[in-house]
Formats: sequence, structure tokens, C-alpha cells
Amino acid sequence: MTPDPFQPAKLGPITLRNRVIKAATFEAATPDALVTDDLIRYHRLPAAGG
Repeated sequence: MTPDPFQPAKLGPITLRNRVIKAATFEAATPDALVTDDLIRYHRLPAAGG
């Protein structure tokens, strides 16, 4: 049986709130690969949802 993706999971010493993970990819990246306020906002929104 496949585990429920919305239940907590252990990853070494870290407990994840759920099993849904999003990699930090290149959305809204600048040509110089700088971190901007827009990039921080972009990743904060889904992170706030758990």
C-alpha cells in the first residue's frame, strides 16, 4: 500500500509535515542567478502551505 502523501514523514532527523516536495528550481531567476524579493515571495507562498 502506498503511504498517504499528506501524512508526516521522517527524513533522517527531520520530520516533514507531508510528503509533497517542490525543488527550488529556476523560476524568476535573474540572468546573474541573484536572489530577488520576487524570488523569495515566489517560494514563500507554496512553503507557507506546508
